[in-house]
Amino acid sequence: GWYGLALYFGMNSITANYYFTMALMNHNAEFTHNVKQRNKSRDWGEAQLHVSADWCVDIPFWQGVVFLWLNFHTVHHLFPKVDFSHHPEITRILRKTCKEFNIPYAVGSPFQIYKEMINSFSKPHSLMQEIMVYAGAI
Repeated sequence: GWYGLALYFGMNSITANYYFTMALMNHNAEFTHNVKQRNKSRDWGEAQLHVSADWCVDIPFWQGVVFLWLNFHTVHHLFPKVDFSHHPEITRILRKTCKEFNIPYAVGSPFQIYKEMINSFSKPHSLMQEIMVYAGAI
């Protein structure tokens, strides 16, 4: 009856809020808003390292369910058609490659990135920088 319907919508709301929080964390860590650093990237791949955040990349694949496997988001940007079950191994290769080419690859804790995300919502400076860059003002 009505209780089942309310429970159904309540659980879907909780799940959706959790998912979108994880997805927002991927693009709202502090370093992802550094437009100048991103625009200094040598190529598209390096730029992806500046616009997406990862956390807990050393956990086994099956434990990533806690984060709905959104903790390997940079690999998703670089290889969007690769099945996410391969993301942990690709991340290991990515870390070695970044080290080899002296490219920073930031991995944070989920709590740190969550705090940075909340903080970023109070200061939309990077959005204005983005507008200025593409308007030709910067």
